[in-house]
Amino acid sequence: MVASGAGGDHPVTQAAVEVARGLHGEQILTIGISLGLVLGFVLGAVAAWRFGDEAWDGVHGLMERLTGKDDGINFELLLQ
Repeated sequence: MVASGAGGDHPVTQAAVEVARGLHGEQILTIGISLGLVLGFVLGAVAAWRFGDEAWDGVHGLMERLTGKDDGINFELLLQ
């Protein structure tokens, strides 16, 4: 059995529900895009700081190889 203080919803959850009810679809979309941009920028900065230039060079080389823009011979295409 779980003992609780006052009955009802948690105050933070209740406040979030009330805020969400007052938002329209366009406002939710704008908030979602903004949060996505901020989180993407932060995660990208952390990844770049953590892995450094070596990882970027590897990703860049892989992208060039997949798109065929590297100067090397693409042996996979010769085998077809």
